[in-house]
Amino acid sequence: MHGRKKYNNKKSTSPLLFKNNKNMLKRKRSIRIFNQLIKNKLGSDSKRSQSEVVSTVLLVLLVIAASVFLIAFVVPLVKQLLEGSKCNDYMGKITIANDEKYTCYDNIGKRLLLRVKLDSSIGTLAETIKGLRIILETSGSDSKSFEIIPPSSNPQMSVVMNNGELALAIPGLIRNEITYNISNINLRPNATLIYPILNGSQTCANAAYTLNYVPYCK
Repeated sequence: MHGRKKYNNKKSTSPLLFKNNKNMLKRKRSIRIFNQLIKNKLGSDSKRSQSEVVSTVLLVLLVIAASVFLIAFVVPLVKQLLEGSKCNDYMGKITIANDEKYTCYDNIGKRLLLRVKLDSSIGTLAETIKGLRIILETSGSDSKSFEIIPPSSNPQMSVVMNNGELALAIPGLIRNEITYNISNINLRPNATLIYPILNGSQTCANAAYTLNYVPYCK
């Protein structure tokens, strides 16, 4: 029958609809790229923040380690240097009396009489001395060492006060000369050295006085 129009079953695609679809795809792609950039930016900032935190923690640990090093090594070294300079103040101020009556070796009794003197010019420095260390050097490499730290007595009784007092003493401002009786000395010493022991229990590295000859007692 004539007069009936035939319709095409295929969908019609107008140019306007195609253009709109294309623009929509572009917007979706732009949004996806934008979201990816934001994500990368946030991740980069997060990593940077973590890196800054790690750097700060490492810096704090470094400061703590440096402080421990200063306390453990530098402070004792400075203290030792200061005490070492103090030792120089006693050089020649603590001496041994060169008098056969008070400083001599008894070959029969195998004992040594030793009179130690403290120079009166040392003044209040005498208060910084805790004790004395006496070293007797004999022939060869043989030597004996004695520490005199008042007010305790010598447990071995090898060093006693020559005046009969039980408690050991060292020369001071009141009594600047003291004679010690040191027993069990089989040989006359070739050298007698005296080292101050400071209040910090440090023994000075260098002898304050050295006596190179001890006469026999008469």
